[in-house]
Amino acid sequence: MEQRLRNLLEQAGHRVTEPRMQLIRAVAAQDFRPFTGEALYEGLRDTGLGRATVFRTLRLLQNLGALSRLHLDDGCQRYVLTLPGASENGHHDRLICRQCGRVAYLEQCPMEDSLNRIAEQSGYRVESHHLDILGLCGDCLAAGNDQ
Repeated sequence: MEQRLRNLLEQAGHRVTEPRMQLIRAVAAQDFRPFTGEALYEGLRDTGLGRATVFRTLRLLQNLGALSRLHLDDGCQRYVLTLPGASENGHHDRLICRQCGRVAYLEQCPMEDSLNRIAEQSGYRVESHHLDILGLCGDCLAAGNDQ
């Protein structure tokens, strides 16, 4: 994952500095679990990495398609790594466990037919969408974490 993120920066013409590599290592360590920019910053603060560098680099990685933002029930914005090449148009429909934070990506968009119908009926040209389905994963259900 670190190499993928580094390659994305290089291919887009961005310098791969040591502070960016520190952040890339921290992001890659999240392993498809949602995280906040603030928590990432707190974990890197002792390295001397500044808050502005953390948030600018997170935004850059998001703009490059390596991260996407999640908006969960608690109102706190989180980031999550995206799957490489998961979607031609850049969107990734997801199942998100509200207990453990696990994110599972859907292989196909379940909204495709509905979006075509909505566009036809409304006269809109649908350019993008995202679908996040919140619930409990099988592991949390099996462990009795069904609150």
